[in-house]
Amino acid sequence: MKKVDCIFIGGGLMGLASALFMARDGKKVLVLDKDCTGKHASGVNAGGVRSLKRDIAELPYIHGALAMWHNMEKIVGSDCGFYQTGYLIAAEDDQAMRELEQRAAQTRELGYDNEMLIGRDRLRELAPIVREHCVGGIMSVKDGHASPAETCRAFHAALVGAGGVVHNHCEVVGIDPGENGFCVHTTSQGKLYAEQVVNCAGAWAGKLAHMIGDTLPVEPVGASVLVTARMPRLLHPFVAVQGRKLWFNQARNGTLLICGGYLADVDMEKGLTRMNFHELQACAKVAYDLFAVTDDITIVRSWAGLDGETPDHFPIIGYSNKVPGLFHVCGFSKHGFALSPMVGQVVSALLQGKKPEVGIAGFEVERFDRVSDLVASNPIPHENCGNLSNYK
Repeated sequence: MKKVDCIFIGGGLMGLASALFMARDGKKVLVLDKDCTGKHASGVNAGGVRSLKRDIAELPYIHGALAMWHNMEKIVGSDCGFYQTGYLIAAEDDQAMRELEQRAAQTRELGYDNEMLIGRDRLRELAPIVREHCVGGIMSVKDGHASPAETCRAFHAALVGAGGVVHNHCEVVGIDPGENGFCVHTTSQGKLYAEQVVNCAGAWAGKLAHMIGDTLPVEPVGASVLVTARMPRLLHPFVAVQGRKLWFNQARNGTLLICGGYLADVDMEKGLTRMNFHELQACAKVAYDLFAVTDDITIVRSWAGLDGETPDHFPIIGYSNKVPGLFHVCGFSKHGFALSPMVGQVVSALLQGKKPEVGIAGFEVERFDRVSDLVASNPIPHENCGNLSNYK
């Protein structure tokens, strides 16, 4: 299939899900991946499906996605290893508890009732490994955990079953825009043609945009996950602590997964990550401060996914403002896995000129152009330069 309606460059879940829903609408779609589907961020993350304390802008996406995760068998013929665990954030003191109370009130005002406050006793029941000084917390009970590898396989199979085509080990080396679409040059499939091209290349999204004459502020980033030896059942929900960078989860097999944004080193030439032991040491220190079980655990393995990150940590979703017909779905900044089913539906609708169930306001690439204009005309102090959310 050399000529299609849309070519998706990047075989992670954003590309697979978007292509799947387009294929089910009768469109001809191709997914190209220079490695294999799900090799990087989509297939090797911690598998969290979290609505709790998501940014307000992402709430419509995550709540739509959460409903899909609970019905994934009907959508892709597999439950993707999803099971309901709940997510919980503990408060270490009264100030932290007040912050969580304000958050719960804010989401209720927006019409979401999933974030529930819990007291000290309930916290002890749900997460007895949290240290005694914690005073309460907030919880979302419908959140859960899925298998990234199973999810990628299921979406891949569903896409092929719907008539879509996936080419693994097919690197894009050039893209020529023309009057009737694009010519995509590849290493293994020669020239491919499409009316539209979607950049869902993750850590490579910025490089791909540059290849076609666009500019994206997406940088590669590696996110670490630690896994312990199997232990007796200690907790059921994912657990974090307000203001701290750490998540604990106990998998079905008894291992603990420890993550929370601790970074790995990246080698983009080889497409690999390397564990950064200074980061892992910092992660271990936080774990020891917060969880009473840390004296008894043994780390048996670790890994890091490779993702694309934007300066404000929000994704980029929408058409390029420089290259007609080019669509970007990237920059999910280490938290796109749970959103992917809903993002796929939205992107599919937009590519077909339909009104999506959820809008993309705040996620368009133009927001970075506005920031650049503001900074150029009214320079801001250096310490604020990294916080682009000030200008949203």
